[in-house]
Amino acid sequence: MRNDRFRASGVLTAMLAVPLLAGVLSLAACMTTSGSKLTEGMVKMHIEKGWTSKLEVLEAFGPPEFVTHKDDLQLWVYERTIQEREFTGGYINVLVAGSKTTRERSASSTTMLYLYFDDEDTVVNYRLHKAPF
Repeated sequence: MRNDRFRASGVLTAMLAVPLLAGVLSLAACMTTSGSKLTEGMVKMHIEKGWTSKLEVLEAFGPPEFVTHKDDLQLWVYERTIQEREFTGGYINVLVAGSKTTRERSASSTTMLYLYFDDEDTVVNYRLHKAPF
């Protein structure tokens, strides 16, 4: 009889301990990024001074945000903003009741690409600038 009661209390303890241990801290992190393919690696891969044409730039990056002239050169400007958001959340269980916790962290940066074309529509110079904000 004593063994049955002892065994029953052990089962009850295990039934309470398993959810408690399993859910003490279950955090899930999620990161979302919205932005574009305008990165330093993409620029180095697709832009070569004296060789890259306007058509190749359009195929790689799409239409520019801004077109103007500086001296005898045509200037194309690309601007992309990248936003990163990280969500962390989970449940902390105390016996049967639980408490939900969430945190959000975000960061943004802007990347500017300046392309200078000669009268033969070839890239003669470019500048890439990235700034966090």
